[in-house]
Amino acid sequence: MKYGVSLVIGAMLLSAAPARAQSFDDAVAAYKRGDYTTALPVIRSYAKQGMANAQFDLGVMYTTGHGVPLDEAQAVKWFRAAAEQGQVFAEGNLGVHLRDGKGVKQNYEEAATWFRLSAEHGNPGAQTSLGALLATGKGVPQDYGEAMKWFRLAAARGVPAAEDDIGIMYATGTGVPKDEAEAIKWYRLAAEHGYAKAQFSLGLMYANGVATPQDYGEAAKWYRLSADQDDAPAANNLGVLYQNGLGVEQTYVEAVRWFRISAEHGNPKAQSNLGLMLAQGHGVTQNFTDAQKWFHQAAAQGDLNAQKNLGAMAATGRGVPQNYGEARKWYRLAAGQGDAHAQQILERINTATPPEARTPVREAVAAISRPVPMPGTRSALDPAVFRVPPPELPRGRSENDPSVFRFSSPQMERRIALFGGEAGFRPGGGFHSMGGMHMGGMHMGGRGR
Repeated sequence: MKYGVSLVIGAMLLSAAPARAQSFDDAVAAYKRGDYTTALPVIRSYAKQGMANAQFDLGVMYTTGHGVPLDEAQAVKWFRAAAEQGQVFAEGNLGVHLRDGKGVKQNYEEAATWFRLSAEHGNPGAQTSLGALLATGKGVPQDYGEAMKWFRLAAARGVPAAEDDIGIMYATGTGVPKDEAEAIKWYRLAAEHGYAKAQFSLGLMYANGVATPQDYGEAAKWYRLSADQDDAPAANNLGVLYQNGLGVEQTYVEAVRWFRISAEHGNPKAQSNLGLMLAQGHGVTQNFTDAQKWFHQAAAQGDLNAQKNLGAMAATGRGVPQNYGEARKWYRLAAGQGDAHAQQILERINTATPPEARTPVREAVAAISRPVPMPGTRSALDPAVFRVPPPELPRGRSENDPSVFRFSSPQMERRIALFGGEAGFRPGGGFHSMGGMHMGGMHMGGRGR
């Protein structure tokens, strides 16, 4: 269920003054059919006369750029004017702008104040946002119990973000006993309501066989639904399934397509995976220049595989001029993340001298290279396979974007590690493949929010 502009405006019509209703009604009807030129002067006139609902509508127009240039500062001005008169949705939207620092200096404490007012007035979106602040301790003392209270109130009204947040609480054991069966129940509710992040999480549970039999077909189904809503981690994981033929027909071309979609949305795992496909010529014409470009983007975000692959390319001269200084730089970064294999290669580079160094470095790569095993009989609940640390920080989400105009919470930090186990270097070529999920050189990620 989405709380779109038309639904909010429709609710406001009930409280419009009788003497003004027809004219205001006409303006709202014009807005709904996209005739902003007709709607704007009427809504602006009533807003200037102090009608709270018109002030809220004018704020909506400024934050969406409908009929006026997009102007978040003006949106804040009109949301505040309406909120100070007790307009429930204006209270929530003002909280969103204060939380996100849009059109106003970021202020979590004031955001929490407005979210609480709106939540107490029954706005389920504000209830979700207040719960998120309470769960993360932003602007208010951290209180998991109260957070869960607000999440449940919002979930009872069908807010998918709240359902997802309850799932996170049970999956992480935050404020409640850890209960993966309960988590998947809430993820499924939110996923069936079309919430992309919950669809991703549900796919993750099926891929890992957590609280449900492992089913890659179901995982692929939910990843696809999430990826179709531009969820980057879901697109990456769907690419991994295609790369390995898990739950779907194996096709490198389709894997590359999904990796590229995710990579272009900034996902470092997908950037590293796309770089690997380009370097190996799987599903795409081999192109070391493009591979290096994507490895660099992933490495800049701290991706371990990408750092090691850049080191391997520089050390062996594959696709780039051989450069031991560059190789040391990247292997040192990877080793700094605690990677033993990177440390081994770094030591070989440091003790070898050109031109004789080329052979021992290649030998070092080959000596560690081994096929990456798929998880076998290991328990999906083994902490090395599936571990969900407590949430840390919320991930900002533009609740005032017209497509998600519902004031729902930014998601709490979620880090789910998939298919653990140790991986070394990919056999042949010295390219590294290590990540949460080890599948033929790809790594499938959990979600950081």
